[in-house]
Amino acid sequence: MGEGGNFGKKLKKLREESSLTQNEIATKLGISRSALNQYEKGVRKAPLNIIMKFSELFRVSVDELLDINIDETKRTLTTDDTIFINQQKKWQKSIGNENHFTDEEVDQLIDYAKYLISKRK
Repeated sequence: MGEGGNFGKKLKKLREESSLTQNEIATKLGISRSALNQYEKGVRKAPLNIIMKFSELFRVSVDELLDINIDETKRTLTTDDTIFINQQKKWQKSIGNENHFTDEEVDQLIDYAKYLISKRK
């Protein structure tokens, strides 16, 4: 699972706020300091199991860590996650600009996204 530079910035901020060093966090999570450094710089993508460990360590939800937001009034899901954005662009390109979903189907998709996010917390 990738997340681009925003995940790295958030990760570094949380680490600094917790007053932990990269070595301390790497040891707690069972990863190398080099890998943690690369996650923070946004040059290496963290797999989901590592993202979940960060979420638990810093006591934040995965969607907060990845800046995933669901706006029910606009019926949109937004994020700065570059992988998600790229997937969304591919999906939009494949279906075109046509609205292929009924309002009920969009509501079901939003509910499913919220369910998936709740399972990652």
